[in-house]
Amino acid sequence: LDSSRKLLSTWEEQGLYDIFRIPFVMPNGADSPEVSDEENESPTRGKGYKHGGLPGVAAKVAAKMKEAHEAGATTTEARVPGLTPGNPTWYEKELEEREESPENSPSGYGRGAQPEPYEHFELLRNAQKEWWGCEAYMRVCFLFGMMHLVMAFSYWITLHNIAELGMVWCSNLGAAGLTAGVWIIFRLDVLPEHGGAFPVEIGGPFVTSVTLGMMYGHTITQTMMDVARGVAILIIFMHLALVFRMYSVSKPLFGKAHHQAKESGGR
Repeated sequence: LDSSRKLLSTWEEQGLYDIFRIPFVMPNGADSPEVSDEENESPTRGKGYKHGGLPGVAAKVAAKMKEAHEAGATTTEARVPGLTPGNPTWYEKELEEREESPENSPSGYGRGAQPEPYEHFELLRNAQKEWWGCEAYMRVCFLFGMMHLVMAFSYWITLHNIAELGMVWCSNLGAAGLTAGVWIIFRLDVLPEHGGAFPVEIGGPFVTSVTLGMMYGHTITQTMMDVARGVAILIIFMHLALVFRMYSVSKPLFGKAHHQAKESGGR
């Protein structure tokens, strides 16, 4: 990564020829790239232009003129500088740096490619094997954090709608939707055979909305208040049961790990 990094001061390393070179008019200042197989079979290979810059152009023009004179023709077919092949100086410098220190090149092997299997793949594979436990508990922390975040918002929207605005049905709808969201989050991360169904203890916010609706209703009787207080005590026990549910999900089972991914339904 460091070898691929470019700084704003890189332009100071350019030569004067590259700085004042007119594109498509003056040739590149570095050596020409390696020839291909087709160019290697050309009968004119090795004659004339081998380097970039003005010296290469002069050599190319001289070679063309010599060939034309030997054939008895004019020199009108000499190549112009704008069509002369070559590399920019900064590109040639990068190739030289890769050859001098191959370990610092993007591939790690100079100008060649990496052998398979790629080293960074193996490093990542070994890191996954070493830190798989941390990754598993990180997902557990993410799951519990998002569950409690949505549940806290559900409790707040319930208290705000009933205690401050007096909108019982809006509270029921908001609590029902957010509770369903918590159930979906839990179900997506935990498989059914490991307690990942739809546990009733997560429905505390919706039950709270119904209980507050009984307490803040238009017609309040002593029986309704007693039932609402009993349901409020039940909500506390629901949260205690949720603690044990979360512990059962996050505790280690001391079982032998397998390397087969389970899809939805435990298949």
